[in-house]
Amino acid sequence: MDIKLTPYDSELWDTYRGAYGNVCEMVQVIMGDLDPSPNPLKLRRLDPEDKDNYRVVLDNLFENLTHQLSFYKATYLVMPYMVKLLEKKKTENDFDWQLVIICEMGICLATDIPNNINFEIKNEDIKESYKASVALFKEQTKQFLNEHMEQLKALDDNTKSLFVNALMAIFVDREAAFILALGAWEESEIFCSTCEAEGYLSFDKDFDEDDSDEELSDEEYFAVSLKDITPATTKSSNDAYNWYMDILNKLEAENEAAIIPYYYGTLTCPTCKTTKTVMNFIKDFYVS
Repeated sequence: MDIKLTPYDSELWDTYRGAYGNVCEMVQVIMGDLDPSPNPLKLRRLDPEDKDNYRVVLDNLFENLTHQLSFYKATYLVMPYMVKLLEKKKTENDFDWQLVIICEMGICLATDIPNNINFEIKNEDIKESYKASVALFKEQTKQFLNEHMEQLKALDDNTKSLFVNALMAIFVDREAAFILALGAWEESEIFCSTCEAEGYLSFDKDFDEDDSDEELSDEEYFAVSLKDITPATTKSSNDAYNWYMDILNKLEAENEAAIIPYYYGTLTCPTCKTTKTVMNFIKDFYVS
C-alpha cells in the first residue's frame, strides 16, 4: 500500500492525539508548511541545549509521542510525515536532522509493543499507511548507516547510546529496545514466570557481587550480578543478538557491546533453577 499523508485539515488529528493533545500544528511547522511561534514553549524543560525554534518544535512533537514511554495514537499519523521529512533531510545532506529523526522515531517504535497499547485502531487505511511507513523507515535507516558510518562512530557516548537503542527497535527487537530505553542499560528488575520470584540486576561498576548471596527481607527477591550470568558468545544461535553485536562493533559502541552479551546470556533462577536468557527474565517482568 502507498504511504498516505493525513491532510492537515482532517478531523483525525483530534482523534489521533499525542500526550499533550493535537500535534498537527507541530507537524506543519517541521514540514515547513507553517512558521513556528517566536518563542515556542519547551516541553523538555530540563534540556539545557540552546536550539532554534524549529528544533524546539521537533522536540515537542517527539515528547508528545514518547512521553513516559507510552504509545500514542498520533504516531500513526506522524510516521508517514517523518518518512517524507527524512527523505528531504537526506537530499539536503543534513546529518544532524536525520540522526534526530531516526533516534526519536526508533524510540517511538520501541513503545509500539502489544502490552503497551490499550486502544484499537479501526481505520484500516491509517494502519496500512503506518505499516508501509515503518517498512520504508527501516530501509532509510539502513541507507543512513551505510552512508554515515564514520560520522556515527564519532558520536559522543550519550548520543550513540540513543542511536543504538533506536536501531534495536527498528531492526531487531522492539520489546528489548523498550526495556533498554527504560534505563536497563544500567539496571533492571527481573522476574521468573515459573516460580514468580523477583530479582534485581545491576551493571553498575560499583555493584557488590557479594550482594547476590545476601539474605534480603523478602526471601523471594534475589540480587543478580555479572558473575551469575553466562554471557552469550560470538557463536550464539540467537540471530538478533548476532546482528546487534555486529552493528555495535561497527559503530564502536564499546559500552553497549560490553553489556549486551550479558543480556543475551543465560541465568538460572536461584529459587526454581529455571534457566533462560537474562533478557527473557526481564521481559517477564516488564512486557509479558
